[in-house]
Amino acid sequence: VALVAGRDGLAAIAALVAEAPRVLAPGARLVVEMGVGQAAAVRRLVDRTGQYKKVDVVRDHAGIDRVLVAWEGRHRWRRS
Repeated sequence: VALVAGRDGLAAIAALVAEAPRVLAPGARLVVEMGVGQAAAVRRLVDRTGQYKKVDVVRDHAGIDRVLVAWEGRHRWRRS
């Protein structure tokens, strides 16, 4: 799906990162494909929310940071 990116190319990703914790199950992952050179900016967007406990960036076969994976940070309820 192609999304409208805004002036900096991050508007759609910023909206997804901000809204995803509201609908993700505890411990679920948000997976976002990024454009060339956007990894640092997308990571900052994720970090600013304070809603994700772990963030990884995965490179494509050309060695370009291409996919960001962020784990939703709420703790799961566990049966004792």
